[in-house]
Amino acid sequence: MREYYKIGEISKIFNIEIPTLRYYDEIGIFKPEKVDKKTGYRYYHIRQFTTISQIITYRQLDIPIKTLKEKLYNSNPEGILMFMDETQDQLREHIRSIEKKLKTTEAMKSMVREAIIKEDDFKIVESPEFYLYTYDIENKIKNVDMLDIKGKLEKLEDEFLELSRFVLIVSEKKFNSDMSRTIINRGLVTKDKFDLSNEYLVLKSRKCLHCYMECKESDFSIKYEELYKYALRNNFKITDSILEIRVLTYYINDEKIIVKELYFPID
Repeated sequence: MREYYKIGEISKIFNIEIPTLRYYDEIGIFKPEKVDKKTGYRYYHIRQFTTISQIITYRQLDIPIKTLKEKLYNSNPEGILMFMDETQDQLREHIRSIEKKLKTTEAMKSMVREAIIKEDDFKIVESPEFYLYTYDIENKIKNVDMLDIKGKLEKLEDEFLELSRFVLIVSEKKFNSDMSRTIINRGLVTKDKFDLSNEYLVLKSRKCLHCYMECKESDFSIKYEELYKYALRNNFKITDSILEIRVLTYYINDEKIIVKELYFPID
């Protein structure tokens, strides 16, 4: 069996670029066993195959070159094992991070699908159980620093923040009296159950008049008027605060269009 292989042959055997092998030689992490003084050709011994295999494996794990050199040449087997344990923990954390991003992506896709297949008519439904985290609209009127609000939100589970939607709480009293859309609260809402130690407001399932609205922000009052007339015609009385859940925001010719899902509790 041949003992020595040129750099091009090593490149083909291990599927590694020649410039990378030259770089490894320069920094001392993988040097050829001998170099022809006349031609400058690098020759690697077959016993070095184990080393280059280790290097490739480490690099596939995204281990930095500097760390790799230290662990290869300045550590015993016990040290390498400890290092691999640390690397494994980092990879598991990376997997958790990717899984969280996938879940967030799926939630966003769900919102877009919902906006596409939404039904414009009114329906009587049993609402899901909602979990809300809200802050008073007064905070906005008083110009409270948004960092204060962010501080409150940081107490929540990350997953709640990623899967929740922006919600407006609208006064049913004003709606019943004069059709007006008076916002009394803002916050975040989700249909997913979370640890309730963070003082979420839980809204139990209840009978609601349900619909979607898709229009410019300025046109929501008109949509509310349509819904008010529908409620009157069908003898529905709104019995509790109205939920406006933002589904999607998009732009057409620089004009903002909002899709919202609405729940009007009725008796």
